[in-house]
Amino acid sequence: MQLIGEKIRRLRISSHLSQKQLADGWSNRSYISQIESGRKKPSQRALTEIAHRLQCSLADLAADSEDETNILEKLKQSRELFAAGAYDEAYTLSRDVYRYARIAPSVQLRVEARLHLGMCLFRLNKLDEAQDMLLEALGVADEPHMRREMVTCLFYLGHVNYRFENYRQATRYYLRCLALVRGYKTFQDIEVKSLIYLGSALVRTSKFKSAVGAYAKAREYATIMNDFKSVIDAGLGLGWALYESGQVKEAHEVSEDTLAVSRRNQGYSQTKLLHNIGIFLLDLHSQERALHVLNQCLEQYRANHDLRGQLLVLEEKIKIALQDFHSDEAREYIEEALTLLQESPDAELYGRVYRHLGTLHSQTGHAREAASYYDLAIGYFQRIHSDGEVLQTEYLKQCVLLK
Repeated sequence: MQLIGEKIRRLRISSHLSQKQLADGWSNRSYISQIESGRKKPSQRALTEIAHRLQCSLADLAADSEDETNILEKLKQSRELFAAGAYDEAYTLSRDVYRYARIAPSVQLRVEARLHLGMCLFRLNKLDEAQDMLLEALGVADEPHMRREMVTCLFYLGHVNYRFENYRQATRYYLRCLALVRGYKTFQDIEVKSLIYLGSALVRTSKFKSAVGAYAKAREYATIMNDFKSVIDAGLGLGWALYESGQVKEAHEVSEDTLAVSRRNQGYSQTKLLHNIGIFLLDLHSQERALHVLNQCLEQYRANHDLRGQLLVLEEKIKIALQDFHSDEAREYIEEALTLLQESPDAELYGRVYRHLGTLHSQTGHAREAASYYDLAIGYFQRIHSDGEVLQTEYLKQCVLLK
């Protein structure tokens, strides 16, 4: 059993406080030193002050620590609940584990408790708390044998920043994760997933050539591993990255190949692949076939209540209507898209829809309104550091102002 002084010492260190800082305003460093060494028994007032400074309860200080075996059992149960998708229950247990593990003698347990709690917080969309906990875990995991824990921390930190729409920072975390796993067969699964997420973050920041490389490598590794879901995910991303880099024919070929894999594997991501194929067909001048495919996708997205999918199809229909100078039709699709975006906000899509609205006003001779909507779009693109989208929109704005 831990002595109360040792418990206070560990909590103080994990809180990044010196003895002088802990005593500031109510006692002195010498008194804290005597308590921690067991030479002096703390008074009730001292315990109250210490608990307040260390952000824990009096019960946490006064009670004996749980046996480490019991803590490990709770951690195991929480991981099982997490794997089963019971994130609320996993989170409740992981908080108990963290409360005790943060002062445990075992560095491994302190890291694992922080990491698992951070993962639970991420799944519950408590992103600020998740980031703090994952960074705390990463700061403790500084020993060579903790490579897996460090890799997992970096992987989830990438996810957190992706959700924050901070795609540049997400890219940095995925690259750091990949640097740690490269060459280790035991990390092949997380390497493939990191490459796929890296590709997605790179696309969001208009780094299409780099995204093509990340997705292609992920597809190659996933094929070797016979991980067909990852083959499909990588193929889906690769097709889009090729399209964005101007290689439309290659994008269509990759997507058709990936669609064949999807159909052999219970139709995994089939609607998304068909959606991309519809977009590519438009650029390959097969508009009738493209519209048929896109309308099929829209119905499927509506049936599945997939708001983002609906938005992406509506965007293509907006582009077709604008291309054909069907202003009323374009306005109707834009209004529907903006309504959906209120339910499912997305900075990139907001930017693109407002850019289309700017183009609509430009076509109808309202230059001032067009420039205003282009400025709105630029603001959204700047928020997510999408430099390519910013440049494209600024060009459209300058064109409309010069008319």
